[in-house]
Amino acid sequence: MSGDNGRFVITFNGEIFNHVELRRDLEAQGHRFRTSTDTEVIPHLFERFGERCLSKLNGDFALAIWDTVRERMFLARDRMGVRPLFYTRHRGTVYFASEVKALLKVPGLEATLDIKALDQIFTPWAFHW
Repeated sequence: MSGDNGRFVITFNGEIFNHVELRRDLEAQGHRFRTSTDTEVIPHLFERFGERCLSKLNGDFALAIWDTVRERMFLARDRMGVRPLFYTRHRGTVYFASEVKALLKVPGLEATLDIKALDQIFTPWAFHW
C-alpha cells in the first residue's frame, strides 16, 4: 500500500488505535485516501513527518516503508516491541520478517548465536526496589 503520490510504499503488521484521528488531521491538510484502513494512514504520516511519524502512532506494529525516490528502506516496530521484527544482512541484501523461521529460508543463511545480543535480552532494563 502507498500514500496518494506513490512515493512511500508500506508493508505493515499491526494495529493503529488512533488512525481515525490521524486520518482526519491528514485529510484536513489535503491528503486523500483510497481506503479506510489504519495501514494507509502511515505512509501519509511518513510523507509529512518522516521518521518522527512514529511518535504519533498509538498501537502495536512492525513496518517497512520503501522510499521509491531515494531508494531507502525504513524499518520500525512499536515502542514496547509487541510486534516482532527480525532482520539480517546476507550477501549484500537486507532481509526482514516477523518470524525468524522466514529468515532461515534464505538460501545460504546459517543461524548463529550472538552472545552479545543474548546477554542484552537477559539483562534487566530497569530495577524496581
